[in-house]
Amino acid sequence: LPRRMFKDLNLETSSHPFFTRVWYARHVLDEKSPLLKAGVRNLIRSNQGYWPAALNDYRSIRKSLRRFNEIIVSLSGTSNDSADNVYARKLYKYGDICIGWQFADILYYDDHEQSVKVDLNLANDVLEQGDGEGEPLNVVSDSTTSSGSEGDFDSYDDDEDV
Repeated sequence: LPRRMFKDLNLETSSHPFFTRVWYARHVLDEKSPLLKAGVRNLIRSNQGYWPAALNDYRSIRKSLRRFNEIIVSLSGTSNDSADNVYARKLYKYGDICIGWQFADILYYDDHEQSVKVDLNLANDVLEQGDGEGEPLNVVSDSTTSSGSEGDFDSYDDDEDV
């Protein structure tokens, strides 16, 4: 049977008192990240906590990730309308991770109404990050694996605990 591990991911969050309905969270791939292979975490440690420049392309980043089944994101809050507790959960598979992409900003300023609006049509849209090195989205799938020829990554212990 495959081994199950439950690890908390450290998240950087954004918040703004006026925009309480839009919240971004991201996990930084650093020397403490359970998503990275142990050897890559060691490279980051030896590079004074910085991501190694030699691994700064989507192929190398993909190869640096440990193979995982699911990332579970759970949110809970209180409804403004009814004061009831509300819950949401989203499962992300390995193939759902898109290297070099970010979610589109769903906030915009409406000049006509002179107010900030939320465009929920953009809620699932992604944009390529500034450097233009995003992996092709048409090849990202659950079948994307870290098996096969990985060159320098073969020696990294994928099962070492964080």
